[in-house]
Amino acid sequence: MIHEVKIECTQCKAHYLVDEAEIPALKCLKCGNVRFIKLDAAKPPSQPQAQAQQGGIRSLLGMAGVQAPPSPAVAPKAVVAPQIVVAPQPAPAASNQTQQLSQQQPGAHVTTRHAAPVSQPKSDAETISRIIQLHNDVTREMQKIVGGQKNIIQELLAAILCGGHCIVESVPGFGKPGLAASLARVLSISFKRIHCTPDLTLADVTGTETLADDAVPKDRKLKFMAGPIFAHVVLAEDIGRTPPKIQATIVEAMQSRQLFVGGVVRKIEKPFFLVATQNPHDAEIPHPLSEIHLDQFLFKVVVGYPAREDEANMVRHAAEHGSSEVAQVCSAAEVLRMQEAMKAVPLSDAVIDYANRLVRATRPRQEGALDISNKYLSWGAGPSATVGLAAAAKCFAAMEGRLAPNIDDVIRAAKPVLRHRISLNTAARADAYAPDTIIEKLVSGVPR
Repeated sequence: MIHEVKIECTQCKAHYLVDEAEIPALKCLKCGNVRFIKLDAAKPPSQPQAQAQQGGIRSLLGMAGVQAPPSPAVAPKAVVAPQIVVAPQPAPAASNQTQQLSQQQPGAHVTTRHAAPVSQPKSDAETISRIIQLHNDVTREMQKIVGGQKNIIQELLAAILCGGHCIVESVPGFGKPGLAASLARVLSISFKRIHCTPDLTLADVTGTETLADDAVPKDRKLKFMAGPIFAHVVLAEDIGRTPPKIQATIVEAMQSRQLFVGGVVRKIEKPFFLVATQNPHDAEIPHPLSEIHLDQFLFKVVVGYPAREDEANMVRHAAEHGSSEVAQVCSAAEVLRMQEAMKAVPLSDAVIDYANRLVRATRPRQEGALDISNKYLSWGAGPSATVGLAAAAKCFAAMEGRLAPNIDDVIRAAKPVLRHRISLNTAARADAYAPDTIIEKLVSGVPR
């Protein structure tokens, strides 16, 4: 006999009339939530009604993609008060794009891995607490790879939480590919690498359609084999060596999170984080990124040499555990939740005003420009820099356990956000001024 109860989804408030025995296998058809509240208990139906309802309930389970177990006879039971019912969450399967990537390059780090279930933060305090924990865990693991340099780790993590992308500039031999790959492993998300060579083609980046293997030749169909751009973390190594057409495709993926391939718009799975690398000592870069393309990167991260003790620790860890041995501390779903939480962090008028004045101070011969900008800059940063400063300040504040950013957080974000958005003129080069030096003088010259 069916014991029919009325339940309500705790997320979208949708109502369902179901058998109480089926509740542990249910999933909301509207939002996919698995938490329900029992509202009341209905009278046990007659035998014909029970059979009809049984079919309706199993249809509901089938639409939700859940196999309904046999329904045992359950005695009617009065519900005294609303009660939270949580259905067990099935292990998520890898996405189609991840499966395609795995088929294309067996053994690559593309299989979606899932960490232990993490409860969704219920308050601002819990959200900040989890971000602090994530920051500490990622820093601990990544220091094994980069040898200290917490500011680099913090900037990379902040860029991911902001939903942005990074240019990483360092001398050869530092291990920029290993840095991006290790970050993906720590966050338990997929990683792919694009070797930006002069002969790189669009198919090498986006993928291509091939004939699928089939036992019956006449039934063979085209099958899309996804390229390396369809991953959570993508490394575009030496991006200045590839033709502008390929650069434009990579930037399009960064902007829209989708690409038009094989006559179909193909979505890039979130979270999506692109790291483009450059060598500061390249005398001649065949195809340097244009100012428009540079502006699409939230941060430019400059990596220097590690301290002596940090470099010694890197050697010890590599000798004992391998150069890429790091623990997984997060999951793709949790990264997405943190990104959404960052959007809700409030900004004070004082922080917005300071970020605005700092960016306007970089624009030579414009209102609010400082003398150093008029003397040493060809042009300054655009409005996207102001937006980037505000977003980065939120992340830096959250990592330090604060619910809202202050002006110091904007100053902390100034160098990575502005250093690739200002253009030095010949006078600055003649006087040996670097972008970071200009930014330091701008920060000291703009009143708080």
